[in-house]
Amino acid sequence: MILGQISYLDCLVFLIVLAPQLLLHVNIIELALCVLKALPFVFFQLPYQFCRERYFTTKHQRSSFVQQASFFQDLVIRIVRYAFAFIPVNIGRVFFSKGVALPFLRFRLLRHGYIQAPLTWREAVLRQDASSKAKTMGLWVTVEESERPDLVIYYCHGGGFSMGSNYFYLEFLMAWLTLLRDAGYRNPAIFALEYTLVPDERYPVQLEQTVAGYDHVCSIVKDPSRVCLAGDSAGATLQLSLLLQLSKSSDPGKRRPGFATLISPWATLVTPKNRDTASDYLNADSLHLYGRQFAGTQANLKEPLVSPGVCKDRDWWLRASPSGGYCFMYGSEEVFGPEVRDLVALLRRSGCAVRVREEPGQVHAWPVVSLFLGDTQGERTKGLRDLTKGRGPSTGNIELFSPTYFAACGLGGIISCGPTHTSVTPLDLVKCRRQVDPNIYTSNLSAWRSIFAKEGLRGVFFGWAPTAVGYSFQGAGKYGFYEVFKYYYGEKLFPNANKTVVYLGASASAEFLADIALCPFEAVKVRMQTTLPPYANSLREGWGKVTAKEGLGGLYKGLYPLWGRQIPYTMVKFATFETTVNQIYKTLGKPKESYNALQQTGVSFLGGYIAGIGCAVISHPADVMVSKLNADRQPGESGGKAMSRIYGNIGFKGLWNGLPVRIAMIGTLTAFQWLIYDSFKVSLGLPTTGGH
Repeated sequence: MILGQISYLDCLVFLIVLAPQLLLHVNIIELALCVLKALPFVFFQLPYQFCRERYFTTKHQRSSFVQQASFFQDLVIRIVRYAFAFIPVNIGRVFFSKGVALPFLRFRLLRHGYIQAPLTWREAVLRQDASSKAKTMGLWVTVEESERPDLVIYYCHGGGFSMGSNYFYLEFLMAWLTLLRDAGYRNPAIFALEYTLVPDERYPVQLEQTVAGYDHVCSIVKDPSRVCLAGDSAGATLQLSLLLQLSKSSDPGKRRPGFATLISPWATLVTPKNRDTASDYLNADSLHLYGRQFAGTQANLKEPLVSPGVCKDRDWWLRASPSGGYCFMYGSEEVFGPEVRDLVALLRRSGCAVRVREEPGQVHAWPVVSLFLGDTQGERTKGLRDLTKGRGPSTGNIELFSPTYFAACGLGGIISCGPTHTSVTPLDLVKCRRQVDPNIYTSNLSAWRSIFAKEGLRGVFFGWAPTAVGYSFQGAGKYGFYEVFKYYYGEKLFPNANKTVVYLGASASAEFLADIALCPFEAVKVRMQTTLPPYANSLREGWGKVTAKEGLGGLYKGLYPLWGRQIPYTMVKFATFETTVNQIYKTLGKPKESYNALQQTGVSFLGGYIAGIGCAVISHPADVMVSKLNADRQPGESGGKAMSRIYGNIGFKGLWNGLPVRIAMIGTLTAFQWLIYDSFKVSLGLPTTGGH
């Protein structure tokens, strides 16, 4: 479940939900003073600074974040920067509370058409050891709660130890869970710890709760190697402390998690390296205040379990390392950047496996921020998709929308189109001959009997070679370029366009290119299949005859009618398939992510068959005309003149010769193509097509 960008309407609803909560939980005089203090910023400072930097400063003089930020993103980050620096913690805490975040999430779900959330969540209350000062609470987010998860993300939220709640992060967690399911995990789950905030409790309570939460997760999943520790900011700090704590146990190997994914970790709580930047919304002075409040004493700030960045013991870090290593993600412009780089360098010197994603020009916790503020789905999920790569057990997945992904889709097109088209060569052979001469056979069955009696099985599959080669090339272009154009049209160029329009435009563009590769082989195939005696007995012979007599142009004389046949065909094929699959999941009443890979490919097969029927009908007249042109076009005759002459001979009714056979052939063909294509994608750890 991945919702759209935060809108201005969402912002208005958030304020409407926030107002009564502030009145309930904050002293009215303190609240009024906070509002009065903010008025000069809202009406003078914010508009002035925003307009000056955005419109009256050359691009290279703007901050790195503003250079790439949209109007909305820039505006929101400036407001958050002010709030973090000047709004008191007890007021800021209300912004992230369950009473505000949960109604706001329900509104966003409703705005996107979800009456009920497609993924389930439930609160869990855990009991602590006798030494603990507070009970441990958390939130389970699951796909199928009745089954044991094959991967658990154990998440700790950020907020400077003083603010934040799991419900504020719930949309982020559900989006992550969706991508994990798409990546091939059977039943991933997330347990988000609701640790006690400062000043209600201080260290070591939060660390004790983090340990208790980890033990709870391990009791559910049974195998710690299938647990991925994750967190952002202060939550990532708690996870680093947890790793150091676990390594001190008598048998740390038995409690070692499989991986750790840390977003903008607050490695060292108080350090001069934490400095304000022109881009980030965090404020170093506020951070140092929160850090001291969490530590409780100045001495604790030098304790590795409180401030992990002060630990320089390489052996300790190596013992603490998860079995699969670390992944660090942070923005190049954030306050914590220098300390994160130092920690990464130390871990690598210690022999730990570390993967790093430093996003240029980005701010603190950018994977979380971008999910809400990104302009396109690709931008919103960029960080989450990178987080999904390599979590826990390997799924062999490929990064979505990368060159490797598009190449894999092209290979899937070859595998799905080449063999399927070749397998229906007997149907295609009879169809083409009956289109050219309706009286040549009384039925398909009699045609196969006649051909088999005279030429054997080779005659029934006559024309298989140009079919296999041509449609393999076409499949690579059709499916590979469709994914390319769908991504660039839908995410980059026209992010707000109607999805069906995107499907139509992407499929038309892809087929335009794919047919250029198909046309020469189709020309040879049709001549071989529609002439008696055969024009040629092999692909090589047919290619040589055409080029010797007519040059390379002879191989492309059917290109325009081929476009006329294939482009509408493919537009219907892809748009109908995507729409049908979406409708199937809506009818089933559950999101795509709640079904396993076998069930999803079953939906692909059904959607493909329905799409194939529409394809056959819309493209049949052009298919008849292509067959007639390749078999009956006279030397020197223009395409338009030839089509006019042929239509005069066969009439409107003749354009529909062989339609029932074509429906049977194309319906089955399209269904199996989608089944093979999506099965191939699943085998690589990629999501099936449609249903998002």
